[in-house]
Amino acid sequence: MSHALASSSEHDTKALLRLAGILEASPAVSYALEPAGRCATFRSANAARHFGWSARPDLDLDQEHQDCWLRAVHASDVQPIEAQLQAWLTAGAEGVLRRSYRIRHGAGHELWIEDHLRAVRDEAGRVVELIGVMRDVTAWNGSDRQFDVLVRNVPGMIFQLLVWPDGSSCYPYASIGIRNIFGLEPEDVRETNAAVFERIHQDDVAKVEALIRDAAISLDSVQSHYRVLHPERGLIWVRGHSTPERLADGCVVFNGYIQETTAEEASKAALQRSRDELQGFFDVALDLLCIASLDGRFVRVNQAWSSTLGYDAAVLEGARFLDYVHPDDLDATLTEMASLSAGHQTLGFTNRYRGADGSYRIIEWRSQLHGKLIYAAARDVTTREQALRELQDSRNKLNSLYELAPIGIALNRLADGVFVQANPELLRLTGYTADDLGAHNFHDLVPLAGEDGAEPVGKQELFASGRYGPVERRLRKKDGSELHVLAQGVILRDRTGSPHVWSIIEDISARKRVEAELEANRERVQDFAESSADWFWEADGDLRLTWFSSGFAQLGALVLGSPLGRRLHELDPTTAPLLDTALQLRRPIDEVEAQIATVDGIRWCLLNGLPTFKDGVFSGYRGTGRDITERKETQLALAASRQKLRSLYKLAPVGIALNRFADGRFLEGNSELARLTGYSLEQLRHLTWRALTAEECREAEPAEWRDLGEHGRYGPCERTFVHADGHQVPVLLNGVLIEAPDGERQIWSIIQDVTEQRRNAQRLKALAEHDVLTGLVNRQVLTERVRAVCDHAPQARSAAVVLLDLDHFKEINDTLGHDAGDELLKEIAQRLLGALGADDVVARLGGDEFGLLLRPAPGTRLSHGTAEAKVRAVLDAVHEPLTLGKRTVQPQASLGVAMLPDDGSHPSELYKHADIALYRSKALGRDTFTFFDPSMRDDVERRSTIADALRATLATDGLSIALQPQQHLPDGRHAGFEALVRWQHEGRVMPPGAFVPIAEETGLILPMGRAVMHTALATLRRLLDRGLEPGWFAVNVAAAQLKDPNFVAELSQLIALHRLQPRQVELEITEGVLLDRGGERVAETLEAAHRLGVSIALDDFGTGYASLRHLNRFPVDRLKIDQSFVRDIGSDPQDAAITRAVINLAHSLSMDVVAEGVEREDQLAFLRMHGCDYAQGYLLGRPLDPTEVETYLRRQTHDLQTVPPPFVPAI
Repeated sequence: MSHALASSSEHDTKALLRLAGILEASPAVSYALEPAGRCATFRSANAARHFGWSARPDLDLDQEHQDCWLRAVHASDVQPIEAQLQAWLTAGAEGVLRRSYRIRHGAGHELWIEDHLRAVRDEAGRVVELIGVMRDVTAWNGSDRQFDVLVRNVPGMIFQLLVWPDGSSCYPYASIGIRNIFGLEPEDVRETNAAVFERIHQDDVAKVEALIRDAAISLDSVQSHYRVLHPERGLIWVRGHSTPERLADGCVVFNGYIQETTAEEASKAALQRSRDELQGFFDVALDLLCIASLDGRFVRVNQAWSSTLGYDAAVLEGARFLDYVHPDDLDATLTEMASLSAGHQTLGFTNRYRGADGSYRIIEWRSQLHGKLIYAAARDVTTREQALRELQDSRNKLNSLYELAPIGIALNRLADGVFVQANPELLRLTGYTADDLGAHNFHDLVPLAGEDGAEPVGKQELFASGRYGPVERRLRKKDGSELHVLAQGVILRDRTGSPHVWSIIEDISARKRVEAELEANRERVQDFAESSADWFWEADGDLRLTWFSSGFAQLGALVLGSPLGRRLHELDPTTAPLLDTALQLRRPIDEVEAQIATVDGIRWCLLNGLPTFKDGVFSGYRGTGRDITERKETQLALAASRQKLRSLYKLAPVGIALNRFADGRFLEGNSELARLTGYSLEQLRHLTWRALTAEECREAEPAEWRDLGEHGRYGPCERTFVHADGHQVPVLLNGVLIEAPDGERQIWSIIQDVTEQRRNAQRLKALAEHDVLTGLVNRQVLTERVRAVCDHAPQARSAAVVLLDLDHFKEINDTLGHDAGDELLKEIAQRLLGALGADDVVARLGGDEFGLLLRPAPGTRLSHGTAEAKVRAVLDAVHEPLTLGKRTVQPQASLGVAMLPDDGSHPSELYKHADIALYRSKALGRDTFTFFDPSMRDDVERRSTIADALRATLATDGLSIALQPQQHLPDGRHAGFEALVRWQHEGRVMPPGAFVPIAEETGLILPMGRAVMHTALATLRRLLDRGLEPGWFAVNVAAAQLKDPNFVAELSQLIALHRLQPRQVELEITEGVLLDRGGERVAETLEAAHRLGVSIALDDFGTGYASLRHLNRFPVDRLKIDQSFVRDIGSDPQDAAITRAVINLAHSLSMDVVAEGVEREDQLAFLRMHGCDYAQGYLLGRPLDPTEVETYLRRQTHDLQTVPPPFVPAI
């Protein structure tokens, strides 16, 4: 507001004066603070009236003068409120800041002040001023404790809600009841009431906001009812009441109270559910429910009236119910209504009502008078009354049946089994009179257990299920004889509830005699059937199976299920024609073969049957079946085998011959035999086996013939046949000796033409042993030759194993292309063959690596000197210039030599030592050869030890970094640091050149690179947190890191983890990285890192094989001039020219230049004079420990930076 008042135009003066008057009369004091929060300007003159400051000149605080108003604040409150203000500003100065503190009144006493601050921002969003209001709350504080004691006992929440003119709001006061209502603390809402609205049910938020907004305008009391989502208690209902009051500063204060109404809402809901349930019961009840008036009219009826009488409810309601009563029931109905009017209930009264179709329904009533209305429930008992009449009719019929039934019927008490009733038939069966039978119980007549060992008749069943039977038992008659009876019964209770058993007893003696005779016949038939290998069957006149013996089950379960009831030909539909013909002519079924499908497969059966006649009328068939599956399968297999052999014999791609064993003469042969021999089958019958065999193979024939006679077979063996045209045919032979039906021994032979197989084997052997590109033998052949030399007698073992690698072959591939590289490999192969003798072996081992076996002349030993001469000849041959495309190159090679037997006696040992010697040649600068020396193993072991120690150091985060400053040459300001890896090993600092190459060879470069990057970025973050400006951090990365597909993602995560900007990070790569085999992958990674915002620096530029094409291909931001050029720029014109050229080249490509190794003033002057952008070296700063960097940066700031006076805006 302060800024707005100060910038108002003149035509707003009157409005401002009116506003000033309001401020003067307000109990609150308006004021403004500058952003630091120390200097205040009071906007209303009432500051002097409220705080008495005009009476204290030493405070020097009035409306026009701004000063450090903190002098008026109590000494112990200054630091807390300043800290509170700074924390609010740091957090973004959002919302309202509420503070409470003490000040000194002009009269000397203390006042408690509560103020609220807001931030005013310019167009750029910067805080330019703080405005607020102060209020004297001394009197409030005095009564706070008493008030808190009071409100703690109030079950709801007492509150004061403050709404600012811009619509934001907070709760300056909220009682402890806010915990129960919103699950919040009073402190949570003093700055803003956002937490309260988060707890209000989302469907009610808009309603509550609208109530507050409207009341703030109208100043009418507010009644609200809404839901709250309490974090612990779940959904609750609350009701609030508050009264708004507008303050002089334009704010509106709501004083009010909120109480929980969850229980009240639950009661309302329960009442409504009860009403709904009652209405639902009335609507869906099956009984006829109605309300009627005393004058005999329906007031309300339910739906059951419509479904029972067929009238719509609207027709009945209001109608006289007496109009629907049957005329004969009208008097009784009026009498019942009179009784009901006198206060008596109606129970069980029945009358008849006319339905819509004119028929009458019998209605049974229960009704009662309540006030002036009759409440009644009725039921349609028409069906029941009809059933009662029908029941009586049934009883009469049952009595007749009981007397006349041809089976015995008895009624016995369940408790003791005594007969209560017995019909005439039961008396006849037992021989007792009714009086005599009454002295016995049921079990006296049926005392015996059943044949299955069960208890006497029905006892188990009666107790378990209330009924028994039917069961077969023996009934003992009065004369002692017995009858077979079938008994069954059920428990029924008489009118007194006593349980009785009604039983039906049927005489089955005649049936049992017939069944016994039939069973005896069945057993005889079954014995015959089961003793037979065949099975028996019977079928009806439609050939449907009606019975079969148990032998049929031996076939297994049928696919179609049980055969009973199925026509015989359903077992095998292919038999239908034969079976139907026999059925039509009533002829026997004779030897019909059927395939029956079972779940285990097909079974073959032979069916026979005869027609049967009963009283001269055809009735069906009776027959036998036999399982012939094994016989049939044997027949089919034999036929199939013969067919297969015939087809195989004719179509086989091999020759098949039958010869006599006695003289070898051909008896039979197939067409393939005729083709591979050139003779027709007729001509072959006049030839013997020996006549076809080549002369050189005949010596083996007697032994083969002997094996054939002794073992019955020969082969496989390779022989050579002579074709009819004279050329030889290599064949593979297999044979077996058989005996013909006449007893003659014969030979079946398989003859396979293997001409093509031999050719393929020779081709495969050549491919397996030779390199496709150069035609040289491969590693396998070289190893076999070396092993052959090693296996010679010690005095004859003498040779040298040489491993040769072409130097810089990859660069040729990258610069001239792979075709040029292949041409170079082929040329080198020919040169190696030409430089060595016929006894020596030249092999290509893979890529640009070759292997040589140098052997002495026959009868001599290979001396060290001879071997060296041969190796020099090889190196000289390699050195010869070669034109590849349009470019002439001079190949170079590195060689390692191991001597046999001095350097090893096994191929693997010789390879290993030759490889160690090769590594030494490369370490010596390449393009040379080295003979293995045992001391070289020490260097290998040393490198292995260093690798193990480095691995352990990485596991414990033991690496550190040093930071070498980089300076911006035009103005001398600090620009950044290069992070250099440092390793403290065995008490000394290992130089990077001693372990970084080993890390690259062993794959440790990836975890080492991650560790260095993490340490560097963490250090950069610490420096920034201390208020320093360290510039960029340049970190060296290797080719293996850039080929890692996760490199950019991990780098992005590290930058985010340390809260850095990508532009603060630089990746340094060497020319070797650009020339790496994985150049495409490297380029993709660098492009991705560059898109991320990270800069790329190319280190040691000009010392390798990188070309301008590489600068165009890769996203390079800076070129670093190698210190080898910088070292002598003051004395070596060539180095000076190269340095100037690199600077000009970089600038023309919009790149910066960094010079390395600057150690003297003349170097620095040269670089500045020629426009070099940045430099690093001992002259500008040695590599620093991270603990020294802070001192360095502060010194740089002090020496180079000029701090301008801070700008303090006028208030």
